[in-house]
Amino acid sequence: MVFSITFEHKLAGTTSYRAYETIEDWVYAQGGKVKENHRPTLIVATHGRAMKKPIGWKKDAKKTMRFELTQQASDVHVRVNIFPSAALGAEVATRAEEARFNWNELLTSLWARFGEKTPVQERAGRPPVNWARSMRNGKIMIYIGGAMTVGGIIGSLVFPAGGIFLVSTTGTILLVNGLMSIRSARKNLSDAKKPSEKSRVH
Repeated sequence: MVFSITFEHKLAGTTSYRAYETIEDWVYAQGGKVKENHRPTLIVATHGRAMKKPIGWKKDAKKTMRFELTQQASDVHVRVNIFPSAALGAEVATRAEEARFNWNELLTSLWARFGEKTPVQERAGRPPVNWARSMRNGKIMIYIGGAMTVGGIIGSLVFPAGGIFLVSTTGTILLVNGLMSIRSARKNLSDAKKPSEKSRVH
């Protein structure tokens, strides 16, 4: 199953043709390429660059973006499906909260081209990123990755085989991803607390 994250957004007071042209211009300004276009209802583009490290959930990581536009009276409804590169899909799925957060920030620069200062509709249509859940998922990955790594090392000593080595390698990847998830979640939880602490001081 192909992993993707979907965003829904409403553009007020415009037409699908204008929205299409603005999205297309944004893609090119971001260094992306249009792969498929059906003006004014669909545009499929590649965005980002190949990363040396497997961090496909980042803003500038290689991905495919599919924009579906529907005219609704004087507004345009935009549905955006973002697919990470096929090689990193499974890994990005384990960091879905971070991918959603990063890609939502990326799309904010697009919505700004329509005169929006803050993505009100996106915030209303989607719940905030659950960093606590992301931290729990990170801990689970560490537990599973640690068990697989230790088991793979012990197994390779007793039964030297490629399959056991693969298990150990997969475990190590899970460990690293788990640690990065926890670090990122802690940072964002800490940042989220700062405004509320300032408001209490005042």
